[in-house]
Amino acid sequence: MTPREVVLTSGGSEANALALWGTFAAHGFTGHLVTTSIEHSAVLENARALEKLDVAVTIVDPGPGGHVEAAAVAAAMRPTRCWCR
Repeated sequence: MTPREVVLTSGGSEANALALWGTFAAHGFTGHLVTTSIEHSAVLENARALEKLDVAVTIVDPGPGGHVEAAAVAAAMRPTRCWCR
């Protein structure tokens, strides 16, 4: 797959899996995934599966108001990598 290709999926769960697995496969299943405990199960289940392949996974919990604070996400990030798309 190249950056010029478009991939159609059957829905959001498949798209989430493709994004996560594609990103980490392209980097040899190394790196660090930061997500939240209130993500869709498709994200959390794939994060747990990636963790079994030694991908570092940090799951950030929401604060008392039910919102994930940007500072909590920033604190969970590691300075070695940043993949934002």
